[in-house]
Amino acid sequence: LIEQNRLVQEAGRLPEILTRGYWTVDERQVPNLYRPVTILSFALNRRVTGEGALGFRVVDLLLHLAVVALVFGVARRFFPERDASAAPLLAALLFAAHPVHTEALGLVVGRSEILMALFTLLAYAMR
Repeated sequence: LIEQNRLVQEAGRLPEILTRGYWTVDERQVPNLYRPVTILSFALNRRVTGEGALGFRVVDLLLHLAVVALVFGVARRFFPERDASAAPLLAALLFAAHPVHTEALGLVVGRSEILMALFTLLAYAMR
């Protein structure tokens, strides 16, 4: 998805990123999987950190930590009392370490799930 995807590899492909499928490799694509924000994040990630997997994994981890911080913030809305300050922390720690996130963090292509959580929680936090 990243190594063989021209949308990620070559600069100046924004119009194609916005119109092509997620699993585009060479000229083959699966158009019903539309993830332009994820592909754009991969392209930007590659330009900033290079081709190595470490840069992609670090960005995924940082995005996950941002989601954990948002989980803490959202949980504080449900437990506003000062006496219940441990509950939001516990919720954030449980979210951070829960095994269900193994696939999203273990595979670089799991970034779409991380971004979905990030933007969903941001939308809720901003209301």
